[in-house]
Amino acid sequence: MRTGIMFFTLLIAHLSFLGAQITVESNTLPRVNDTLRTHIDPDPDVDFDPSPMEGGEWIFNNLSAPTVVETIFRDPTEGSSGSFPTATALTIAPQGTESYYEINSSGMRELGIFGQDPVAGILEVDGLYSQPLSIRRTPLIHGSAFSQQPGLFFPIPLSLIPDSLLNQLPIQPDSLRLNVSIERQDSVDSWGTLEVNERVYDVLRERRIEVRRLGIEALLPFLGWQDVTDIVEEFLPGAGIGSPDTIVSYNFFNDQEVEPIAVVNVDAEQNPISIEYIADEVTTSSSD
Repeated sequence: MRTGIMFFTLLIAHLSFLGAQITVESNTLPRVNDTLRTHIDPDPDVDFDPSPMEGGEWIFNNLSAPTVVETIFRDPTEGSSGSFPTATALTIAPQGTESYYEINSSGMRELGIFGQDPVAGILEVDGLYSQPLSIRRTPLIHGSAFSQQPGLFFPIPLSLIPDSLLNQLPIQPDSLRLNVSIERQDSVDSWGTLEVNERVYDVLRERRIEVRRLGIEALLPFLGWQDVTDIVEEFLPGAGIGSPDTIVSYNFFNDQEVEPIAVVNVDAEQNPISIEYIADEVTTSSSD
C-alpha cells in the first residue's frame, strides 16, 4: 500500500512539473498606458517542431537580440483620426502610422489605420477594415479555431499613375484604390511549457496562417468599382500586385503575461526565420 501511495505521489508531482493546460483570459490583453516589451531575433537557432502537441515542451533559451522593442498603448484621443469612434486604444509605429483597436472581454481587434500606408509607404491613408481584424481572442482554449476575411482599401491618387498605365484601362477611371484582402485562419493546436530567458511559462500555442493579396480597383463611369488587377499585374510584373503572400506564425500565450511569450515566424518548410519573444523587463502601466 505504501509503495502504491508513493508511486501516485510521484506521478502527481511529475505531471505538475510538466505544466497544465491553461485558459488565456482577457486579463492578459493590453490596456491604455501599458508598455509592452519584446525582443526580435532575426536569425534564431532553435529546434522547433510545428506538430500539434499536448504537454509539449519548447526551449528557446539561446535566442539573441540586442535591443528591446517597446509598444505603447495610448488613449485613442491622442491620435490624429476621427474615423474610429469605437476605438479604445491606439499604437503609433516608428514611422508615425497609427493603428486603432477595440479591446474588451472578447479580445483585441484592429479597426483600421491612419497615416503612412504599411504596404508601399507612399500613401497617406485613413482606412477602416471591412470587418475588424482580430489580433487576439479571449477566452483562448486548446482546440479553438477561428477564420476571417477582412479587407482594407487605400485610395491611390491618379497623379501617381503614369499615363501609359491608365491608357491600358478600357475607360478612364474616376479614381483608383488599393485593395488589401486578407484570409486568416487561427487554430490553437498545442499546449505545454515554453522556456525563454531561463524562465518557464505555461502556454497555449496558436497557429496562424494568413494569405494577403494586393489588388487594384478602378472606379469607372456607370460601372462602379471594378477589379483591374490583371491589367496592372501585366504592366508591372514583379511588383507583387495580384500574387498571394502567405505568412505562417506560431503564437505562444500565457495566462498571466500581457506580451505573447513568443511569436515564431516560419518559412514554407516550417523552419523559423524570426522569433519575437518576451523581454526580461515586465510590462509597465502608468495605472499600476
